[in-house]
Amino acid sequence: MKAAGTPSVAEIAIYQDFGAAHAFDCIDFGLSTTYPSGRVGMSDIFANALDFCRSLPAEALVVECGGDVLGANVPKFLACLKARRTDLEVILAAAHALGAIGAKRMLAEIGLTISLITGPCTDTPAMCARTQTLCGISAVNMARGFDHEKQPYLSDVAALG
Repeated sequence: MKAAGTPSVAEIAIYQDFGAAHAFDCIDFGLSTTYPSGRVGMSDIFANALDFCRSLPAEALVVECGGDVLGANVPKFLACLKARRTDLEVILAAAHALGAIGAKRMLAEIGLTISLITGPCTDTPAMCARTQTLCGISAVNMARGFDHEKQPYLSDVAALG
């Protein structure tokens, strides 16, 4: 489910190409977009969308929350999600370490903990290690592939310099 932002047929098709049994965005719940932030009634729309998705038989619900953690009513969506689930795995895709640090802080304010960081801030082993060190959260470059033998962990960062 793409919960927030602007809908895209291409994104929904990608989710399906990678095995999603069902794929939804805000169009499916009556909105052309979740912008502007602060829009009235968004909490109810998000609650209904989540309740519908959770009513479907599935092993997991994967949710994309738009382009950034502060736009398109993403904080309202995350608060709604947190109210319905306590066992969340939050994977952050961040452009750079500073963005990851800011997202970690903002998410902590609403009671969410990032489980894993990925995105351009992990494009090289040095950037990945730096992001991991600065944030104190495991970081993985998912586009490059994950190799448990080669992936640096927090305990290995000191050895990397």
